[in-house]
Amino acid sequence: MLISIILTACGSKPSYLHFESLPLAEWHQDSVLTFAIAVDDTLAAYDILFHIRHTNSYPYQNMWLFVSATSGDTQQTDTMEFYLADDRGAWLGNGRNGLTTMPVIYDEHRRLGRDTLFLNIRQGMRDSVLCGVQDVGIELIVDN
Repeated sequence: MLISIILTACGSKPSYLHFESLPLAEWHQDSVLTFAIAVDDTLAAYDILFHIRHTNSYPYQNMWLFVSATSGDTQQTDTMEFYLADDRGAWLGNGRNGLTTMPVIYDEHRRLGRDTLFLNIRQGMRDSVLCGVQDVGIELIVDN
């Protein structure tokens, strides 16, 4: 029991974790999710993860996102693709009760200044309404 307490205490805890819910588990193509993140420790490096929480009705194996990150005078725009299911159609990530959460690394070892980090995320699929996406989350973890 002592070992499990020590291992739990040593694990990385997120310095920021927030989810935005999508009404009716539908993500419209013109809907931009915005996250404003104020960072306390400007000397630390952070890993930034997205969490996609989807239902079994999500129709694809993969997902494309358009991401814009702005901090102070610096802006970075990215297009990213990741997989939510394997080649046999089994969902990746953690799931239960028909809801699966898939963590996806967006950026690693990123130093953040005193300015607030704004992350804008849009779905980049061809569907004007992407069904089955319930929530999108952002997590910052101090990189040790």
